[in-house]
Amino acid sequence: MTADRAVITISRRRPRRLRLTDWIDRCREIFERADRAASELSTRVGLGCPPGCGACCNSPDVETTVAEMRPLARRIVEEGRTEEVVARIDRATEAGERRCVSYVADPFDPRIGRCGVYADRPLVCRLFGFAASRDKHGRDVFRSCGV
Repeated sequence: MTADRAVITISRRRPRRLRLTDWIDRCREIFERADRAASELSTRVGLGCPPGCGACCNSPDVETTVAEMRPLARRIVEEGRTEEVVARIDRATEAGERRCVSYVADPFDPRIGRCGVYADRPLVCRLFGFAASRDKHGRDVFRSCGV
């Protein structure tokens, strides 16, 4: 497999090969669908993250996957910011910071802030603040943030 190709299994019969860029585009489509579903749920139940919350961004317990980070990595490379971002990660690691390196804290209150890569944030960040599951009757049941 070359660096620009990834294999995604569509069925058990035959794996379909996608170029990495196509795979990333598919991830973005999934992210957009997740955003719409989360927005609809938030509207329906009247709940969501409070403005500027940042609790999940400041928690070392929230993890993401390499796959979720690929769209953001692609953007960073396309914008020529690879060295800048790696240096920021290195500084945060050396300082023992355990929050997300993409979190931009409010200068007056570091407990609140915003995502510095909001458009390309991973799936876990899109769905973390609230979610729903179905009860035994098939109804959506709100599951609040545990952070």
